[in-house]
Amino acid sequence: MTPNNFQKRILLCVTGMSPQIVTETLYALVTEQGFTPTEIRLITTTRGRNHVTNGLLNDQNGHFHNFCREYHLEGKIRFDESCIDVITDRHGTPLDDIRTLEENTLAADRIVSTVRQICQEPDCALHVSMAGGRKTMGFYIGYALSLFAREQDRLSHVLVSEQYENCRDFYFPSQSPYLLTLDNGMQVDTRNAEVILANIPLVRLRSCLPKSFLTTGNYSDTVHALQDNLPSEMRFDIESRTVQFHGHQPIKLEASQFALLLWLGNRKKQELPAIVPDEDVAGILFQEYLTYYAQVVTVDSVAYGNLVEKSTEARMKQAAKIFQNSNPQSNENIRFLKKYLASRISKIKKAVGDEMGETFSDLFLSPQKGSYSISLLPEAIILPANRRKTKI
Repeated sequence: MTPNNFQKRILLCVTGMSPQIVTETLYALVTEQGFTPTEIRLITTTRGRNHVTNGLLNDQNGHFHNFCREYHLEGKIRFDESCIDVITDRHGTPLDDIRTLEENTLAADRIVSTVRQICQEPDCALHVSMAGGRKTMGFYIGYALSLFAREQDRLSHVLVSEQYENCRDFYFPSQSPYLLTLDNGMQVDTRNAEVILANIPLVRLRSCLPKSFLTTGNYSDTVHALQDNLPSEMRFDIESRTVQFHGHQPIKLEASQFALLLWLGNRKKQELPAIVPDEDVAGILFQEYLTYYAQVVTVDSVAYGNLVEKSTEARMKQAAKIFQNSNPQSNENIRFLKKYLASRISKIKKAVGDEMGETFSDLFLSPQKGSYSISLLPEAIILPANRRKTKI
């Protein structure tokens, strides 16, 4: 679903001494992209708030109201003083400006908190403008969106043609004649102004974050959590049936899940191709997998009957029976293997995602649908000692 189709659509800006970026961005969104926000929210200082209330929200000649009248959007966009979020210090005192290191930290935390909160609303599309405010504020809001953005969220910067760029009285291109006098005495018609919305591609890192940081955490802690969440190695412990990424807690898996991951790890270590269960290799692959399952449950994988007796999984018993008594390449076996792999992979993804974030679930899926491999480099995979080699 495109951002335009979401029931709730929010334009979020940081602003300073130039509230014009709000109406400029709004104009570009409405006229260029067909995206009409249902709500506008601002993050600013007390000085920024004063400029917004005087320049945009004044009942007499506020340029936001002028824009809505001219483009037939009256009553369709919620934007009033309650939509302005003023950054405060740790005692709740509103900040007049962002100058010191501490004030920049406070701004970063408020921006991250606001973006995180909006991105928790499932039926909402968020459009963030990084055009206004101090340069650090623009960076923070862009980075915050990169941390939390979903597929429907967007980031942009607004560009205005040179003549109008530094004109304090220009707020948006008008539909009817409206003359402005520039500092050099030259008069220009706002109808001729060109406003362009530069869409900025996002690196979406939301699924890389541990789940707890999707609901809480200041700017620095969230960034550190993301950095710490990038694994440099993946270590297997067959006795505890755990897999551990460097710097994280061990992840306990069921026997069948651990065996599958160990199998994939061995194949990656030997630089073998991804597993694709098809008619040519379905039976061979499953027997190869049983070899690793046998290592985990410490039974002889050749004696399928013994393995089944010691396994508590009814599906494993069914599998052993199928592959013993029928053509390993039969359609029935292929269907079973696909279903078996998909089920275990799904559970592995959930277990790893709870500890590492959803993106690392994809470490166990190759880009091609229906094939399975670990996407880490072979040298990042630390296998148990005295492991058995893969035979194919």
